[in-house]
Amino acid sequence: MRMLALFIAIPALASCAATTPSFVHSSPSTQSAMTYDECKAAETCTVTGQVKVIKSDNVEMGELALGAGKCVTLSLSKNDIRYLKNIGSIKATIAGRVYSGHHDPNYLLLKIEGRKVGYSRCGDFYVFIR
Repeated sequence: MRMLALFIAIPALASCAATTPSFVHSSPSTQSAMTYDECKAAETCTVTGQVKVIKSDNVEMGELALGAGKCVTLSLSKNDIRYLKNIGSIKATIAGRVYSGHHDPNYLLLKIEGRKVGYSRCGDFYVFIR
């Protein structure tokens, strides 16, 4: 099983407290970033943009803003969400597994690999970050 990670290209974060989650690295991803359409069509994707925490359907998730009004919805761990809420929006390169799906009002809860996700404001797919 391929290990998926979130890479942050901000060297100053390396000096954060020991509670820094394992997805934070001082070096950026070696894979080149994909476009929104390439990411949507891929099994795994790598994209670069501004990451922040959003709340949708009472579920906190990540959202990565690309250029030209495009964004990617991220399924992040609780630890990753806590970390991002503490430091705010950051520029990041993420790599993760792509899951297609759309919000169906007939379902009360949507989960990806056991993790709750809310309605995606960025289209009909999610990127799951381990």
